[in-house]
Amino acid sequence: MNRIYTAILSVVFLFSALSHANAQETKTTEVSTETVKIDTISIGADGSIETATIIRKIQKTTFLPDFIYNIRPYGSIVQVSFKDWAEGGINSVAWAAGLEANSKYIFKPFVWENRLELGFGQNKSNGESLRKTTDIIDFETNIRYGARVFKPEFVATLRTQFAPGYDYDTDGDPQISAFFDPAYLVQSIGMSYKHSEQLEASLGLAFREIITDKYTLFSDDTDTDEIESVDFKTGIRASGLLAMNVLDDIFFKSRLQLFSAFDQLDVWDVNSKNTLHMRINDSIHTEVGVYFLFQKNATGRLQIQQTFALSFGYAFSNI
Repeated sequence: MNRIYTAILSVVFLFSALSHANAQETKTTEVSTETVKIDTISIGADGSIETATIIRKIQKTTFLPDFIYNIRPYGSIVQVSFKDWAEGGINSVAWAAGLEANSKYIFKPFVWENRLELGFGQNKSNGESLRKTTDIIDFETNIRYGARVFKPEFVATLRTQFAPGYDYDTDGDPQISAFFDPAYLVQSIGMSYKHSEQLEASLGLAFREIITDKYTLFSDDTDTDEIESVDFKTGIRASGLLAMNVLDDIFFKSRLQLFSAFDQLDVWDVNSKNTLHMRINDSIHTEVGVYFLFQKNATGRLQIQQTFALSFGYAFSNI
């Protein structure tokens, strides 16, 4: 299993280096115009003084970097304590930290975009052990060809977790997952539609692997006698992104990813994250999120996660 991790990371870093080297040769330009009024005074043939206004248009070319990135680490903490509180209550403390990162390499006629989301949080209440509240590693990379609205593309995604997971509804809190166990990988070749940075969709032929080590519940095919640690399926992948400004400092984003195997086209894996992002200032943000996840191999039921967070962070960007 460690060899698989090493191979995946090696390919990602190698591809990043090669793409960045090619990107250095190309610049993206942004064109703007402005009008400058100049009043001039001249003397006519009969000796009279005349005033004329000249309108001059200036075209400016702004060179954007061929490698664009935006990185935002964040953290939050909530603490509640009671002493002689008549209505009762439970002392608790919760914390969360994470990182959101996006990058774009432009090396015409290709554009390579990457998205990374990392998040981990825990909660501690009276009488209970330390329990995690959020745990996510979500990475997506896609390469598009051409400058038209419809473009051929290659997409690869990875979703897994950092820490062990436990079933707190079962006596003894048995462990049911671990780091990279399971890991969900999808590779897709197809077409994308990108109207703007706020609206895009894609559809393609896909390969999906669910990789496990010890916790084979997520990958095992119960119809066979053998216990499989890798579940490999060929099928269809579809995805969509909608992002919009609700108000000046309120931003909504919805991201949807779907997969269905050819032998089970009536069953779709669903990964949908919907976030209402409210900016208080450059460092303080509030987010309300609803996360839908359906994975038949996991539970066969629709999983729903609701979050509300006041986070502190700062974005690092070169644009």
